[in-house]
Amino acid sequence: MQKFIRGQASTLLRRLAYLSHDAVQLGSAEAIHDLRVGIRRLSECLREFESFFPAGRAKKVRKHLREVMKLAAEVRNRDIAMALLQKAKVIANEGLDREWHRAKQNLMDILRTWIRHGVTQKWREELNV
Repeated sequence: MQKFIRGQASTLLRRLAYLSHDAVQLGSAEAIHDLRVGIRRLSECLREFESFFPAGRAKKVRKHLREVMKLAAEVRNRDIAMALLQKAKVIANEGLDREWHRAKQNLMDILRTWIRHGVTQKWREELNV
């Protein structure tokens, strides 16, 4: 069972690395949504099967994932708000546009840091997957 769970975590980490690169390269609403889904799936795996990983490591990784999930949610919420305004044929105000750019920049900054420092690879080692 442990081998299977660690294999799943390894796959989810590999997928998260790919989705992080995608989000930085594309920056699209879809790429950010996919990133959020990848984070959620990995977080759930680490939470449900925490006992199969070295003590405290899964919790530490989940904490970092929560931080990025919050940033991605900020971008996603503004994407949805702007799409709804556009659908209602209401002109979005500059404040919302500035908030979206700031939120997206914050997310991209942390994702670039993850990529530059090989964070998912470090987590793979910490989790022994």
